[in-house]
Amino acid sequence: MTVDIRRTPDEIVTRIHNITRARDQHGEERSALLEALPFEMAMSREFMRDPSKHTQETWKKNRPKTEDDVLVTIVGHLPYAWSRANGKHATSALRIIALLRGHLWLLKQDDLVEDLLPENSELVFNQHPFYGKLALVQISESVGFNWRDRDNGKWYSGLSAAELTAEQAMEDSVEIDD
Repeated sequence: MTVDIRRTPDEIVTRIHNITRARDQHGEERSALLEALPFEMAMSREFMRDPSKHTQETWKKNRPKTEDDVLVTIVGHLPYAWSRANGKHATSALRIIALLRGHLWLLKQDDLVEDLLPENSELVFNQHPFYGKLALVQISESVGFNWRDRDNGKWYSGLSAAELTAEQAMEDSVEIDD
């Protein structure tokens, strides 16, 4: 059975308005949410600088309408997200995690969403200094994605040149949180 996205358009608009620039510096989370709005709402001048770039037909075709649509989108982004984290591309990893955060919010995974990127998104790499890999593990596991197939096994804290395994990194992060 297909389940519609459990967020209403009004809830999505409220969420877009409540997202701060400090948390979503590049607009990735807002973009993910905007894509879930009906065409008429999304094309308002409030959200779109140039609505003429979009047609109602393509918007309706590409718009995620069900939870399955959102899950397919998340799983589709995870290989790229892992490649960015494996390649130690902090900014790219931060951007893709913000995008995935928007998609996870649509699925009402609120606890996970709030853990992924705090109000100041730069903290994600202080709390999860492995180029976002700890956040990607959480996301991957929440949607049933086998992250171990994508992880290169090299976890760098950014604070030192020491390389850790995934298990060591996760163990260390638990100790830090205690």
